[in-house]
Amino acid sequence: MMGSEKLNLSFVARPFYLVLATGLTILSALCTAYFLMDMAPPGMIGGGEGAFIAGLFLEAGKFALVPLALVLMTVPGKRAMGFVLGLLGAVLFTVSVLSSYFFMERSIEPQRAEVVSSSAEAQGNRESIKLLDAQIAQLDESIAQNKANAKQYAEMDYLTRSNETLEQGKPLLKERTALIEKRNDLVKASASITENNDSFLFSAKLEALQWVVALLIDLVPIAFMTLLQMDRRERMAEQRLKALMERGSVKAKPEAPVLPETPEKRIEGGLSLVKDEDRKEPVVTEAPAEESLNVDPEDFQVVVDSLLAGKVEPKVRDVARLIGKRNNVASDCLKLAGQKGILEKQGQGWRMAG
Repeated sequence: MMGSEKLNLSFVARPFYLVLATGLTILSALCTAYFLMDMAPPGMIGGGEGAFIAGLFLEAGKFALVPLALVLMTVPGKRAMGFVLGLLGAVLFTVSVLSSYFFMERSIEPQRAEVVSSSAEAQGNRESIKLLDAQIAQLDESIAQNKANAKQYAEMDYLTRSNETLEQGKPLLKERTALIEKRNDLVKASASITENNDSFLFSAKLEALQWVVALLIDLVPIAFMTLLQMDRRERMAEQRLKALMERGSVKAKPEAPVLPETPEKRIEGGLSLVKDEDRKEPVVTEAPAEESLNVDPEDFQVVVDSLLAGKVEPKVRDVARLIGKRNNVASDCLKLAGQKGILEKQGQGWRMAG
């Protein structure tokens, strides 16, 4: 015997799934549309606008086909159609994922080119800083020599010559100050370039996640919409079952009764044995026609739920496959469903009532 689990999405979960799926679908549609618009050849009919509209239609087809195909694959008799629609939806899904990925890839290409250019600029700055450091070092030696000479003249009481020597060293000090300012400007520029490059390199390390992001953008809406469609089918089936129960066609599944083992009455093989106190041998009375059907209550409940949910066709083979029993048991289930008013005769077979 086979069963099925119900989704029972909450009242809050349904709008949340719907809003999130719609938002991600719009994002995916824009990625695909803009990518196709950028890649449209010059001679294309409609130009970039036509490619943009084609991208929107592609996303709409993917959004509709894939969830529908997944639902149809769960319905016996419609699995072939679901498989065909699933293949077509898979092609559209693949195109959509690739479009989303390459759209994100193209969006970072200008930054990558800027990083290459700024890296070359930073390398040039580093070479200039090295040259400036060498020049500053030479000036430091010259300034130190100038001060040593002035000190020596002062010790020899050549004060005038000492002062002249110090005056000759002032241009060296000015030149050194100018070189240091230029060096500081280059250091600041290089630090800014390095900071920008580091931020881009961090995003470049996450480039592998672009595939994950592209898959999530396209896969999450499909998963949520599939859940919503399945939940909608189950809620419609529950409403239909409730209506049938109100009409009396189907009764709520009762708990299995515990039958007393008394000599007056017991159940054996679908027949009621009633002991007649005036006679030694029991009188065998036939059970009602409806009870004579070889139907397990749990099997019948599974069949009813699946019929009302549209998960199985009212055919003997499909029902037998559903409950894992022989064709005669499946046929009895269909007959009992007909007696309950759930099914009605259609030629040699059955169809849903009403």
